[in-house]
This record gives sequence, C-alpha cells and structure tokens, in this order.
Amino acid sequence: MSRLQKRKQKGIKWSGFIVPNVVKELNLVKEESRKCHLLVAGDYEFEVQDENINYIVNLRERTCNCRVWDISGIPCRHAALGISHRREDLDSYCDSRFFKENYMKAYKYSIHPVPDQTFWPHGVDVTPTLLPPIIKRMPGRPKKSRRKEQGEEPNAIRRSNMVKCKVCNELEHNRRTCPNIQVQNSGRDLDLHVPLSKLTRKRKTPPLAGRKRKAAVISSSQPPAPAQVSSSQPLPKKDPVVPSMHAAGSS
Repeated sequence: MSRLQKRKQKGIKWSGFIVPNVVKELNLVKEESRKCHLLVAGDYEFEVQDENINYIVNLRERTCNCRVWDISGIPCRHAALGISHRREDLDSYCDSRFFKENYMKAYKYSIHPVPDQTFWPHGVDVTPTLLPPIIKRMPGRPKKSRRKEQGEEPNAIRRSNMVKCKVCNELEHNRRTCPNIQVQNSGRDLDLHVPLSKLTRKRKTPPLAGRKRKAAVISSSQPPAPAQVSSSQPLPKKDPVVPSMHAAGSS
C-alpha cells in the first residue's frame, strides 16, 4: 500500500516523458554508436558496419538485424547512429511501455486500508461458504491410469525372458531341449536323476458322482441277466420241413 504511493510520488517528479532508467541506457547507447560506421541507403534505411559485420537498420519499421531493438524496445547502437544522423531524439523511438504516462497509469489506483479485527461486526459470518464444484458423471467406466502427455512413452510390460524347464527345474532351456533326457532312435533313455513322475503323464479319469457311481459298481459285480420275451410280442414263425425225395424212396 505504501509502496504504491511512494512510486506514484516519484513518477510525478520526473520531468521528461521517458523513465529515468531508460534515459541512462540511451546515453550509453549513444556513446557505443560512435564506434560504428554508417552508410546511408535512404531516408529511413541505413547500413551500419560494426566489427566487420554489416547490419541493416530500418527506422520506419523500427527493426535491426541484431534483434536487440525488437526484443528490448530500446534502440540499439546501430539504430542510434541512424537516428543521430537524422538529428532526432532517441526517446521518440522507444517503446510506449517506457513512457511516463503509462507508468503513472500502472500506479493510478491504491489499496484501501482494512479496519482492525476489533471493529468487525460480531455474530456475522463474513467468510462465504465455498461449495465443491458439481461433478458430472461421464458415461463409461472411469479410467484408472492418467493420460499420457504428448511424446511420453507408454509403460513397458515387463516380461521375463528366462526359460525354465518343467522336468529338471533348471533355467535357460525348456522340456524339449532338456539335456537330462536323451532321445535315441531305438527308444527313449531316461536319466536317473530325473524322477519318473515328472516324465510320465497320468491320465485322469472323470469321477462318477452319486447314483451313477453305485450303478456302475453293481453292474460290474453281477452277471448279465438273460433277455426275457414278453407274452405280448408274437413268436417268430418257423419254416415248414419239406421231405426230400431220397427219404421218400427209402421208405
């Protein structure tokens, strides 16, 4: 609060229309411009030689190849030489943010004092109640992982490249290339160090549950019963016996 008022009073005492700090810098630029050599190309265009380097200055566009004038807003030593050749003031070629008028606009307002806490009204809640923002649920399942930035690599899936054999439980080979199993043309020779239970696979039979298991046990223990012919079914017809000629002659 007091700092703003001090700077405001300081700005009122300035005589020129440029900030005093910029005026000091312009005086240094004028002295440095004497080391350069000027070549006139037009009314507002010049070529300045500075340490065996040629710079092009355009006062109408307020540009220079060194780019110091473009960045700082204060004429460089190359532009200052062209401005001095035209017998003009460097203050008029400075950026408007260094003017006294704009400086006074920045410190135009002041911070009002706040009364002591003892003079605050009692029993009144001065602080406003801040409610959380309304969250709108988006469709779909919410994502757990954060969004990757542009150019950020995704998380690599870590996978083990080490192979483990299921027969001997050793690394760097699998069951097909296991050195403990020797396969020959005549048959298969097994190493004594490998248990037989790991090399042979037992076929698992599906268990019978409940009544099916009991029926299977009973049927296996009893012999099969002969098939009975029901009375309702007709008996098969027999073919009639025809006497042969040889039997008739003998009789």
